[in-house]
Amino acid sequence: MRSGALTAEIGFSAAKAFAGLEIGFFAKFRLDRGWHVYGAPLPAAYTAITIAFDDAGIVSQTFELPQARIMKIQALNESLPVYCDSFQALGSLLLKYPFPAGMTVFPGQLRFQRCTDAVCEAPETISFELPLTIEPFG
Repeated sequence: MRSGALTAEIGFSAAKAFAGLEIGFFAKFRLDRGWHVYGAPLPAAYTAITIAFDDAGIVSQTFELPQARIMKIQALNESLPVYCDSFQALGSLLLKYPFPAGMTVFPGQLRFQRCTDAVCEAPETISFELPLTIEPFG
């Protein structure tokens, strides 16, 4: 998926999973030259990049980004954590048990705020869906 200066690829670590177990997911990001997105922690006025899934079949989820670098933003006179160029993140979902076997689609949202040294775009939320086959247990 692409939104302005940000390209994202999000997927599961496997095409199949079992209910009651964790499934990993990855996110690969690429930003056009001169652009950045924010990491955490941030003041309330900014939006850090996050991925969240919204499905009743998910008991818990994690999303871990690499260490952001601190960048002095001259136009804001602030130093903030940012990601530039290319970076990757990993996460996991713990699926509830029982969970119906078969193909299912997990909806998620990617949230971020793209900026340059001079311009900050409004925060964005991009919805996506990832398919996954749930194997019968036992």
